[in-house]
Order: sequence, then structure tokens, then C-alpha cells
Amino acid sequence: MGTAARRSLKLTIGAVLCIAAGILGIVGGGITVAAGAGADIGFLGISELDGGLVIAAGVVSVILGVIAILGGRYALRREKFWWAMGGAICAALSATSWLFIAVGLAAIILIGLSRKEFAA
Repeated sequence: MGTAARRSLKLTIGAVLCIAAGILGIVGGGITVAAGAGADIGFLGISELDGGLVIAAGVVSVILGVIAILGGRYALRREKFWWAMGGAICAALSATSWLFIAVGLAAIILIGLSRKEFAA
């Protein structure tokens, strides 16, 4: 069996981290949109932020989170390496905290190191 026939653990972990960071980006973006729209989210320490810029940042985070999930899916299927890498990059960019950015960076590294496992 060649290396392309078996999925390494680092590719699987990278794909799962990419999907997890995408989900966290969507959740964080949704909270940001709600806060920007004037919703009182007191339990998070966010109350009545004002401005379209905050809403736009939340929408961008949600869009990047969706792309991250798609990239993680491609990584799990070992198809379209550049979509998987783009998804991992979006995973890091969609994050709303340093911890989530670290998760996205780990996904970039692990998927990048597993390039040989993808179909041609």
C-alpha cells in the first residue's frame, strides 16, 4: 500500500482542527453580528456595541468559517489540496480569539505536511 492509500494521523487531525476552527469562527461571528446589531449579550461582557463595522467583521468571520469547514471536508476526503489549504487558512483568519487562531495555524501546518496524501 502506498502513502496515498492510507491517511496519516496528522492529516486527520489537521482536517478535524480545520473543521473545529470553522465552527468556532461561525459561532464567534454570529455572536459578533448579534452584538453589533445592538443585542445585549451581557453574559459575554458585550453590551450594545454600535456600528456596521462590527456587523461586517462578524459576517466575514462566518463566511471564513464556512470555507474552513469545506476545506476540512476536502482534507478528510484527500481531495483538492489547495481547497484544503485555503480552508485551513480561513480557519485561522475566522478565529475570534488567540486560542482559535492557534488551532487554525496547527491545521495549516498539519495539512501542509500531508500534501503527498492528496489525489493528483
